[in-house]
Amino acid sequence: MQPRDRLRNALARDVRKGGRPALVVHVWESQFRHSATVRALASAPGFDLAAVIRDLDEALADAAAQTTQQGVALARNAGLEATGETVEAEVSVWRAIASLARTRSPFRARSTKRLSRPA
Repeated sequence: MQPRDRLRNALARDVRKGGRPALVVHVWESQFRHSATVRALASAPGFDLAAVIRDLDEALADAAAQTTQQGVALARNAGLEATGETVEAEVSVWRAIASLARTRSPFRARSTKRLSRPA
């Protein structure tokens, strides 16, 4: 099942239950800034890799904000009162979600992405 389909199914269940407004959260992380290889290359003379990384991260942030707004639209179309928040993960996605949950109460996390567990 695709993430969008899982989200629609989850939203349908939440609408049937009723209750509090929905907060749609999309957490993104820089694939570039946090890479040890890229950090090593950024210190090399003669090339402004830092500027390239900033541009790439800006594009990722913009795409993440669009994803959040799409999720908010899906939630609203499903009948929920929804708002959205886009968060950059500085350490890990899970820690960003946990940090957000500590500032929001009550909070129920629902993921549309299946996370693999280490063997």
